[in-house]
Amino acid sequence: MKIDLTYKCSMGCSHCMLACTENGEEMKLDVLKDVMGFIKTHKIPYVLLSGGELFEHSSILDCMKLILENTDAKTPIMITTNGRKLSSDIDMLEKFKEIIAPHKKRIMMQVTDDDRFYPTKLDSKQRYRLEKLGATIEPVPSRNPEDRNRCLYPQGRALENFTDEWYDSIAPKCINCRLMVKQGVNSFHKLVMTLMSAAKLCTPAIAPDGSIKLGESALCPACSSIYKSDSEIIEDIRKFDCGACKYSWEKAKHNTEMMDIMCQ
Repeated sequence: MKIDLTYKCSMGCSHCMLACTENGEEMKLDVLKDVMGFIKTHKIPYVLLSGGELFEHSSILDCMKLILENTDAKTPIMITTNGRKLSSDIDMLEKFKEIIAPHKKRIMMQVTDDDRFYPTKLDSKQRYRLEKLGATIEPVPSRNPEDRNRCLYPQGRALENFTDEWYDSIAPKCINCRLMVKQGVNSFHKLVMTLMSAAKLCTPAIAPDGSIKLGESALCPACSSIYKSDSEIIEDIRKFDCGACKYSWEKAKHNTEMMDIMCQ
């Protein structure tokens, strides 16, 4: 389950599909407590923490404590970050290391550092500090090893700043969730588990206000809420219709004639 702790990020990267800003919304601790209850109720076996840049959350250390205290000792926790704030704020780094020390075996951290898109590059000291945490430092991933540039989703600033040859999109980000429910998946747990079995971990996502989104972006509209019942959430997904990702919808229609029928 992807949890967006914040839509705050001060880097302003040219490829950001979320179009995050330094004034982005962040999740309050009482909402995070409710999110962790939702995770437990729906028996979600992993947690993916993201944003925005989660280490720009004003209470990120308290968030980490709360998450670790409210997940099973075997629940994997994945963290995606640009690593800049964590590796340069030594006080935060030391406190973070202290908090996660008893849980290191179940924490995985993915750091992105890609000079094609990021306005600042990690220096050698920053990389060393992150690697000591066990972080994997990678460029923005592409599914096509023969065309490394085709790695962006056409939304937010990526859509404003780049052109077709950069996009890796065969359908809107929400499509897996929507089609699975239309094809008979009838519980949120089953939806997440089926996606996990296909290594689709980034959708659905819980936004900072506790709403559920079927896409990854801060720009995606809310579909449902953690404060609704399981049957209400599934019905919200069944009825959901956005259509804002016009580029990706055209790709989907080109890829399969059934797309229009299945999404009606």
